[in-house]
Amino acid sequence: MAGASDPVTTTLPQQPIHDCLFPHASRCESTFKKVTNPHEFTTGDAEVTFLGHSGQPIEDLLKYTKGKSPIELMEDTLKWRHVAPTAPDTLPCFPFTEFDPFILDKAQPHVYFCGNQNDFVSKLTKIDTPNGPVETRIVLVPKFSNRFG
Repeated sequence: MAGASDPVTTTLPQQPIHDCLFPHASRCESTFKKVTNPHEFTTGDAEVTFLGHSGQPIEDLLKYTKGKSPIELMEDTLKWRHVAPTAPDTLPCFPFTEFDPFILDKAQPHVYFCGNQNDFVSKLTKIDTPNGPVETRIVLVPKFSNRFG
């Protein structure tokens, strides 16, 4: 998944990183997946749904909110049912005219993740949805450059 400093367009949804940047890994299509940012996928027999992004929506929200942590803002975006609530006003995004792809109109994800954070944080939260309360695991994934650089 591309992030804010990767060689792709900065507007959300970001397109996958191009094959030419991963010439050997791109041959392993069954194990190496290039995906959009944000990205949603389902895995396993239990059909666990994951939804996440590389952190730009939370970084942008932090500019305009006081006293909230990234994990609290992730929980807020689930309650608001919108992955990127500041787009397109202060967060660049493709100009969609017919629909907003960042609205959570499907089922609540089982796991909601956000990359490029300062620390690993995880929280199990219960969100009221139109279909009743649903539990979601929120995960903040630390920046790889801070951990392995």
